[in-house]
Amino acid sequence: MPEPRVCGSPRRSRDSWGVHRHLFPVRLHRTFPLWRTPLALTYLWIARKRLGGASEARVDRAERVGRGGRPASDAGKGGSAPTTWRAARTDGEARPPASPAAAEADRGAIERRLVARLAAGERLERWLEEFCRAYEAIHPDSFATVLLLRGGVFRVAAAPSLPETARQALDGLRPAPGLGSCAAAALSGQPVFATDVCTRASWEKLRPLALALGVRSCWSFPIRDETGAVVGILASSHTTVRRPGRTEQQELEHWARLCALAIERDQRQAEIREHAELLHDLFESTSDLIQSVDERGRFLFVNRAWRETLGYEEHEIARLSVFDVIAPEHRNSCGRIFERLCNGELQQTLAETVFVARDGRRVWLEGNVSASREAGRLVWTRGIFRDVTERREALEKLRASEERFRRLIENASDLITVFCPRGRIVYQSPSSERILGLSPVDLAGRSLWEYVHPEDHEPLRAAVHTALEAVEQPVDVSFRFRDAKGAWRFLSARLRRYSEAASEREVSLLCNARDDTERRRLEAQLRRAQKMEAIGRLAGGIAHDFNNVLTVIQGCSSLLLESIPDEGGPPQLLEEIRRAVDRASDLVRQLLLFGRQQAMRPRRVSLGDVVTRLARMLTRIVGEDIELRLSLPEQDVVIHADPSMVEQVVMNLVVNARDALPDGGEVEIGCERVELEEADAREIEVRAGVHGRLWVRDTGSGMPPEVLERIFEPFFTTKEVGKGTGLGLSTVYGIVRQHGGGIEVESRPGQGTLFRVYFPSADGVSSSGSPVAERRPAPRGSGERILLVEDEEAVRRLVATMLERRGYTVLTAESGPDALRIWRERGGAIDLVMTDLVMAGGMSGVELAEALRRERPDLAIVFTSGYGESARAGEIELVPGRNFVPKPSRMPVLLETIRHALEAARRDG
Repeated sequence: MPEPRVCGSPRRSRDSWGVHRHLFPVRLHRTFPLWRTPLALTYLWIARKRLGGASEARVDRAERVGRGGRPASDAGKGGSAPTTWRAARTDGEARPPASPAAAEADRGAIERRLVARLAAGERLERWLEEFCRAYEAIHPDSFATVLLLRGGVFRVAAAPSLPETARQALDGLRPAPGLGSCAAAALSGQPVFATDVCTRASWEKLRPLALALGVRSCWSFPIRDETGAVVGILASSHTTVRRPGRTEQQELEHWARLCALAIERDQRQAEIREHAELLHDLFESTSDLIQSVDERGRFLFVNRAWRETLGYEEHEIARLSVFDVIAPEHRNSCGRIFERLCNGELQQTLAETVFVARDGRRVWLEGNVSASREAGRLVWTRGIFRDVTERREALEKLRASEERFRRLIENASDLITVFCPRGRIVYQSPSSERILGLSPVDLAGRSLWEYVHPEDHEPLRAAVHTALEAVEQPVDVSFRFRDAKGAWRFLSARLRRYSEAASEREVSLLCNARDDTERRRLEAQLRRAQKMEAIGRLAGGIAHDFNNVLTVIQGCSSLLLESIPDEGGPPQLLEEIRRAVDRASDLVRQLLLFGRQQAMRPRRVSLGDVVTRLARMLTRIVGEDIELRLSLPEQDVVIHADPSMVEQVVMNLVVNARDALPDGGEVEIGCERVELEEADAREIEVRAGVHGRLWVRDTGSGMPPEVLERIFEPFFTTKEVGKGTGLGLSTVYGIVRQHGGGIEVESRPGQGTLFRVYFPSADGVSSSGSPVAERRPAPRGSGERILLVEDEEAVRRLVATMLERRGYTVLTAESGPDALRIWRERGGAIDLVMTDLVMAGGMSGVELAEALRRERPDLAIVFTSGYGESARAGEIELVPGRNFVPKPSRMPVLLETIRHALEAARRDG
């Protein structure tokens, strides 16, 4: 009977030094006195890790939870359970690899979880530990370690699979030759991949430690900060001799960048702590009076302005209570506020009171008082005051004259209201007629609660109650108030207890309110604009990458079609591929339109002519059940726009209206010339002046507010799956905004929808047209040398094949620097350079063109881009068919453009 084996070795090999020989093929016990060093504990830990612990457990079949067989419920050093990163560990036999899609999904999920923890503000040390566990879960055959460079020495930030003795050996190590690949990466600033630590000179001094840990290969990647300086090392160690592939190197670089983000965030938090120290200095240097007191009213801190204003010395302040410096007539009201802060009824409030200075002066102070609590217990109350003595004295003088006081009130721009505690309006300033459309006579004697929004009754009543209890204590509150038209106006108000001088018993409240409706609307408008801009940028980026893919698909299908004899006809499947590419190209173009990254050619356009020209086609689109009506003015409405884009806007709006009328109805299209005042233009987000207005109205089902807020978002649709892309209205939005225009929508459920689109007027714009180049078949090449510069390998191979089949000699380069090298090697013997505008490698297509034309000004250059004609080319004008080929384009377009550029270069030369 064969002897039982564990991980491919006899069972007796688990005893004594046989275990060591089983774990480490190199006879380390003969070359390094392991048992006489602290690494003995390291060795025992690794033996336990490799053999599993249970004598009968099959290590090569064990399914570990977390890293190194630790249970997922084990708590980390911080006391809370770490994230469970599930990964099956294998030893001795290979685990069947997961599918690429599944592996990528797992990696993406883990990465998103790490980014979420980073965004949640997790401490750097704990995050790096979880990062290493996640990396090891993705790569079960590796140990992950993160070393930080602090003061020129290594600090072990995270190494969950290393024992404590090994961490201590690495911690504090100063990078030097022979101290491993991490030290080499730190010294060189470049990735170091030690495929075998037994043969690499960089591991000469740390080889015994590496072998004790079972490490045979180590890949070290530098972690750089935003300035490019090396701040740490990400190391992936393996128990076998391994050389990283290109994909593994790229992935390691990606993880290193993620670590760099975490380290940078930690540095930012350190800066925040420094700012806290600066804040203390600010407290001392500010002119405001700042104080902190405990729950018994004793001073904990006062700043220099407080001491200088009131004249007390620091040793005197230590014996004082805050109530010792408050004027006697204000102690009761301040005491009530202080009591409410202490028991948690108030978190903060505005305060106005009088302090008595050391020399007896009365100092009026106004400011904010807040409370800080910890575990339900008051820690301190803080007051930030401003000396308003002079202002108070001025107000007292003003109050001496009732006539002067009323004159100030009557001319105030804010709403000033006096009402009794039950809400009856006693006095209303004339500004109500300008702001609300309601005269003081309309409001006098009416209840305030008739006009306040029902949802705001409770907070406003609470503010009234607080104001009535406080003496000269203002209370801030915001609420909605109905104007004469029934619309709700947002008011920011300050309430104060108010009483006539003749009788303290007749207590009322004085409300000073400011109309915040416009400010809130502008803030919402700004948030909406920022959101749409962000979505537009995302859409443009997706379109660029998608165009590269479409270029390859379209080019390959064209090459396949050419290889088939003409008499047989193109296979149906290839034709389907080409038609699918065309449809996808249309979707990409709409994405670019939404992101305002599609070039336009504006000129004088008649809105009426556009609508009239499309009328017949629109009639067929809407169908027989829908009546299409045109409402065009006698006077021509001329705008400055791209006619094809205007047609796109009309088409998309009409299709949207048709879809809202499944049972038939009416669609009206019209246009007119309007002049917008400053206020109206600001509402629409356009410039004031003359505009051409296009409108499309339908009698359909309308839209609720929640749908109306999202109609311009790409891919948002209320249609059934397969019945809409969600790009129609987003394309309209992108075209209109790209023209500097605006768009309004009115819709209510059951009442139809009205779109108003504003285009800039063509007043002052001269008529111009672009010459249309006559198209002719592109001849084959005659061996002309073309340098093709493209960072997408698939696109590069495809275009090179297409050009070579057409008789051109093609040299390829994957980046700008690579192209310059080839150019110089060839001595400039290149007839034409075809380059992508946006490339990796640190040099764009424009920069490459400028560098080449400095050496040869008449060089023919053709640009390509997946961003369309709007891609940035500096001062170079991109003209399709002359020096620019958008992605994707059919082969004849590419060949004609190349031939035109070559002929133009010969004429200019």
